[in-house]
Amino acid sequence: MSCRIASSSCLLNSRWRQKVFSVGPREYAWLDVFLAAMLRGEWRLFERRFAEGLACMAAVAADPQAAWPDDRQIEEAAHTFRYERDLVASDEIISWLDRAGLTIDAWTDYLVRRLLHDRWRDHLDDLPPQHTASVTVDDIEFATEGLCSGTFDRFARALAGRAAASVHQDALDHGAFATDGSCVGQLRAQHAAWLDTLHPGDVSERIMHLAQLESGFHTQARAAASVDALASQVARHRLEWTRVDLERVSFDTADAAREAICCVRDDSLTLTDVAIESRRAVRDTRDLLERIEPEVRDAVLSAGVDQVVGPVTVGPRYEVVCVVDKRPADLADPLVRERAEAAVIEQMVARAVLMHVRWAGRPR
Repeated sequence: MSCRIASSSCLLNSRWRQKVFSVGPREYAWLDVFLAAMLRGEWRLFERRFAEGLACMAAVAADPQAAWPDDRQIEEAAHTFRYERDLVASDEIISWLDRAGLTIDAWTDYLVRRLLHDRWRDHLDDLPPQHTASVTVDDIEFATEGLCSGTFDRFARALAGRAAASVHQDALDHGAFATDGSCVGQLRAQHAAWLDTLHPGDVSERIMHLAQLESGFHTQARAAASVDALASQVARHRLEWTRVDLERVSFDTADAAREAICCVRDDSLTLTDVAIESRRAVRDTRDLLERIEPEVRDAVLSAGVDQVVGPVTVGPRYEVVCVVDKRPADLADPLVRERAEAAVIEQMVARAVLMHVRWAGRPR
């Protein structure tokens, strides 16, 4: 489904000119946070998910036969939201929303959008075309989506890390951070729905500064990820970065999963054979041990190659898992190297943010 924001003047709201943080003498507003996310290519995902949620609401509102989430579902979603943020008492969520400049009604609409989006996740292409071609938004919907989902906070932390890491750029070659200005035109064209209403000169200055930060950040990240630094990370995380290749088959009941295990162990069938006979799909998982669901991780931790384990309860499913391969963490493995580089950069950013970033607060 192609569902995009058609046009929006949301960014004209004065709340998005409020300071989020400062590094040295420079202050960064929410508008800078948004532009930086566009530069990194992360804005599109937020925009698409937001537009899909609005399209789901519009489609259900236009269909008398459609079912809205009931009070119990909304209450459960609200409960999950509050406890994920340690907002246990009712007055704590009210205070949280007040600090964010949001209303209870807007928050409830956000919860409904998430519930509807989850319900339609695999059927978004079936939504009526009139609700998916273009979607318009108002500022309270935009603010609620970004703040309640935590997306705007994640964007802010990403920019803060880049700004903090740039503090010592004066000691480096500024030529490495030069930009030709083409990014300004590209960004304005790619995100015209959001940026066309803003002052061109102001937007251009901000984009150029942010592009220099981004270029400088990647230069420093490459320098920080030395062979010695990566090897140190691998030594520290040898167990959790073990590479495992798994074959997994899900069953609706524990008995069905146990029967599948018996077929493998007693009848010398492969898990793929059992899956074919059971008309079940085999799912391959090839990843680091730390990134696998805790239930599966615990089950395969002590298992050997070619060993079948289970049933493993993962949410509502009962999984049978075959350990196809298991290898110690090794920098020669692209997945391990990528994870080690990320860990080095995370540490670099964390130190820089702690030393140089002064946080302001949420928009109002």
